[in-house]
Amino acid sequence: MIINSKKESDLEQFYIDLEKLANKYSIDISENENIEYGKIRKRGDKVDIFVNPTLSDEKKRFVIAHELAHFFLGHLDIKKEYSESVRHFDIENSDILEQEANMFASQLLVPNHMLKYLIYVNQITDIDRLSKIMRVPKNLIITRIEETEGDGGS
Repeated sequence: MIINSKKESDLEQFYIDLEKLANKYSIDISENENIEYGKIRKRGDKVDIFVNPTLSDEKKRFVIAHELAHFFLGHLDIKKEYSESVRHFDIENSDILEQEANMFASQLLVPNHMLKYLIYVNQITDIDRLSKIMRVPKNLIITRIEETEGDGGS
């Protein structure tokens, strides 16, 4: 996993670098105002991700992680293009591929071990601070804490 952290004590740099991860797989990320949230497209061997530039940085990161999830989970072998609207990020979404992409993105951006390190080792329990450190929406931090507690805290 690609973690951007110059040193453990520098928690402001303690996040998953999605651009480095995308570059490792030759996936280009660019902004496009003509899409609602995000889009991933495969043409031949070329994979492109597009994200709406008007989204907050935290939401952009979730959208990019969601689009990367479609790539890593093999969804582009089923369908060559996914375009995301607000309903795709709804937990109640009935589309199994979108549910899988949401779960993958959540766990990619806020892995259990990193979340537990911040909470239990560094004693950071403030949702706003955790959101800022991991550069994700606050609701994602809350969801991941609930999921982590649900796995017995291990």
